[in-house]
Amino acid sequence: MSALQEQLLCAFDNPEKVSLGMYERYFGFKERPFRLVPDPAYLFLGRSHQEAMAHLVYTVKAGEGFVALTGEVGTGKTTLCRAFLAQLEKDTEVAYIFNPPADPVDLMRAVNRDFGLSCESGELQELIHCLNAFLIEKKRQEKQILLIIDEAQNLNRHVLEQIRLLSNLETDRSKLLQIILVGQPELTKTLESEQLRQLRQRITLRCRLEALSLAESEAYIRHRIHLASQNGRLLFTKGAIRRIFRFSEGIPRLINMVCDRGLLAAFTEDRKVVDARTVRKAVKEFSTSDAGALGRWGIRAAALLAAAAFILVIYFYSPFSLTRIDVGPAAESIDAPAPDAADASLASEGASASTVEDETAGTGQAISVGLWLDTADAVLTRSQAVLEIFRLWDQDTSALRLADYLQDDLTFFQLSASQAGMEVYEVEGRLDLVSVLDLPAILELASADAAARGFAVLTGGDEDGYDLFLPGQSEAVAVDGAALRRYWNGRAYIPWKNFFAISGRIPNSAPGDSVLTLKLLLRDLGYSDVDLNPEYDEATRQAVTDVQARQGIPVDGVVGSMTKIAMYNMKAGLKIPKISQFAVLASPEPADSSTPPAERTAE
Repeated sequence: MSALQEQLLCAFDNPEKVSLGMYERYFGFKERPFRLVPDPAYLFLGRSHQEAMAHLVYTVKAGEGFVALTGEVGTGKTTLCRAFLAQLEKDTEVAYIFNPPADPVDLMRAVNRDFGLSCESGELQELIHCLNAFLIEKKRQEKQILLIIDEAQNLNRHVLEQIRLLSNLETDRSKLLQIILVGQPELTKTLESEQLRQLRQRITLRCRLEALSLAESEAYIRHRIHLASQNGRLLFTKGAIRRIFRFSEGIPRLINMVCDRGLLAAFTEDRKVVDARTVRKAVKEFSTSDAGALGRWGIRAAALLAAAAFILVIYFYSPFSLTRIDVGPAAESIDAPAPDAADASLASEGASASTVEDETAGTGQAISVGLWLDTADAVLTRSQAVLEIFRLWDQDTSALRLADYLQDDLTFFQLSASQAGMEVYEVEGRLDLVSVLDLPAILELASADAAARGFAVLTGGDEDGYDLFLPGQSEAVAVDGAALRRYWNGRAYIPWKNFFAISGRIPNSAPGDSVLTLKLLLRDLGYSDVDLNPEYDEATRQAVTDVQARQGIPVDGVVGSMTKIAMYNMKAGLKIPKISQFAVLASPEPADSSTPPAERTAE
């Protein structure tokens, strides 16, 4: 490892510098230019994207009614939609359904809730009547009402038929509700079915996002680097760009993946320019997995992917089959107090474990944490802990490339998580905070003298203790809080999914689009008094502080990673693994925000 690499990796010892990422300072970036998040600030309009944007804007202004926007995975549908929302006039009210439910009644509830209506009836006609009254009132106020349904390819025929009925809400002269369906090409196939011919006839405009051409791909790469850099140099040679296009076939998400990997490869080799050889090396690492998983290379790639997945499973999991242990009865609250001085001392200094036996679970093969640490390998358990976390999140690990050579643990977890479109939140010295966030966490364990070190996964727990996955063991181990703190060195890494790509810290360093997305989420959580605009106003701040107080996290009105995790935990319908079975409110009623919450440390 070069001195430059060691210097950059050491920067991650300071948590405030983590946001600078793997190679930003090295190339002069203010942020990673090829992140796999739908950030409208990086929107690049290829020919088909320009046409789609123009059609969407015109259709809404003209009140045309029904639009279908389709495109392959990774072509930028969600990014385009968010940029489109940012261009809407203030007299337009929007309901944005991110993950549409599979039941017509649930769909109507979600639509009404997003529009801020209190009607939660179980009767479909009553829900429609409530929406119709709302639309008529807004029409009287000369406002436009827009409903956007993302991931529409997942909708069944019954829900699509209900959407058609919504398009019937109209006056003698105009539509009361304009609808945009956004989805993958499967949506087009569904709409072509005979049963949905009436819905198909209602669609006045169809837009399809196409892959970028070679020239557009080069312009796309140049555009993102220009926005992220301080000097605007391209950094990629012509030969490198041709290889990137050959691999990605013009799909923006794949371009991002290979460009990010190419920059990382150049960084590790201490090179300032990404050439064709570097791209070839980067592509070789995942050409038979990432592209195959995205369905771009056909049957042969699929077979190679399956073989790779089988080898990973055999290598990492064949020696042991984890037995889960049921957690205890639900506790009444997870708003745990901060650890006292004695607990903090145990966490940071690793007090002697020789005087107390570990609490273990199961029979026969379950061993104590101390005995496991005696034979644990830090690098191997670190990799196996990541694989276990991804399994709990139901993530495909066949395309995962683990950078075991990285010495900094946080960098390793961040790089691993980014390959799955996830992020990592680091917690130091607060086991109670890990419990509050309620997500599977990777805990760094160490012996009393710090001579032995390993990584375990916190997979469950209640007021009676915690369940740990110890890589290499046949059974999960149950330990009480005191026993766990004897071995936990105070560092925990929590991978999490930023489902709606709310970027930055709000309101300190976030684009207006993120504020709008935050408000859509808050309204979905029941905070109907939040106005849909890109301003972080007082009503939004009050809603955020109420969420923080309810979820037992620091109350400061700032939306960082911790608050995003808490809000996603509250959002119904998201597939999130939990470490406990208690005290996470699925759909809270907003509290009276006039009562100030208990003062806590800022997030």
